[in-house]
Amino acid sequence: MDNPIVIATLLTLALFLFFYILVVPKNNKQYTQGDYSDASGAVKTANFLGNEVYSILPAGLVKERRGLAGRQTKVEALFQKSANPWKLRVHDFVFFKFVFAFLGAILGSIAGILLQIVMPYVPWFLVGVGGIFLGWIYPGSTYSAAAKKRDVDFKRQLPEALDLIIISLSGGATFITAIRESLENMQPGILRDEFREIVKTVDAGASLNVALNNFASRAPNDSITTFVKAVQEATELNVPIIDVLQSRADASRKEFFALIHAKTATLSSRMMMVLTPTLIPAILICVLAPAAFSLLGSIA
Repeated sequence: MDNPIVIATLLTLALFLFFYILVVPKNNKQYTQGDYSDASGAVKTANFLGNEVYSILPAGLVKERRGLAGRQTKVEALFQKSANPWKLRVHDFVFFKFVFAFLGAILGSIAGILLQIVMPYVPWFLVGVGGIFLGWIYPGSTYSAAAKKRDVDFKRQLPEALDLIIISLSGGATFITAIRESLENMQPGILRDEFREIVKTVDAGASLNVALNNFASRAPNDSITTFVKAVQEATELNVPIIDVLQSRADASRKEFFALIHAKTATLSSRMMMVLTPTLIPAILICVLAPAAFSLLGSIA
C-alpha cells in the first residue's frame, strides 16, 4: 500500500466518484420491484446493492433496452430448465451479473492487496480481474447447476412414477385418476410436485392436454417431453395407454442407467484430477529423497 502509483490511482478514483455524485443528474428509480423475502442473504445483498448502483446512474443511461431478444431467450430458457431458484426476472438476472462482477472486483482487489504481503511479485489488479470474472459467471453457473440437478431428478424419478401409474391403470382407473391415486406412493421430489400440479390444473377445469402441455413447458427434459407426447397421442388415437406408459417406463429406465454409466465412466479421470496435485510431490519425494540423502552423506 506504500506504492505511490496505487495511492494516486485510488485518490483519483475517489475524486472522480465525488464529482460524479455532485455534478451528474441521477435517475432516482429502483431497478427491481420483485419480492425477495424468501431469497438468501447473498441475493438480498446483491439486490440492495443493485438498486443503489442503479439509482446513481445518469438519467440519460436509464432507458428500456429493446435489442436483447436473443439474450433474453437464452436467459428465459435457463429459467425454465432451472425453475428459477432465485425467482428473478430476465432483466434482474442480467443486472445481477453486473452486481456480482462489481462485488467480485472489490473483494478481488482487497484479496490481491493482501496477497502482496506474502507474494509481492503478484500484481494485485490481476486478482481483481479474476474476481470480476468469477462474479460475472456466478449467477449463470448457479442456475446451470440447478438445471442439471433438476434434469437428473426428472430422469431418476420418472420410471418409478410411471410404474405406479401403470398399476393404478391396471385396476380400471382413468389416467388422471391413476395419477391422483399414485401421488401418495410417489417418493417426495420434483416429479410428485409436478404431477400434483397436473391434477390441480385438471380439477380447476382445464383439459388434460392443457395440463400436460403446461407440465412439459415447466420441465424441459427429453424424457418428460416424450412422455407427454406419447400420452397425448395415445389419448387422441385411442391406443391402450398402459402399453404406451410401459414402453416409456422401460425407455426412461434405460436412459437413466445410461446416464449413470456415463457419469461412472468419468469418475477415474476426475479422481486423477483430484489426486494428481498430491501424487506428483509424493512421487518426486520418493524419487529424489535417496539421491538427496546420498548427497548429504557425501558432503558430511
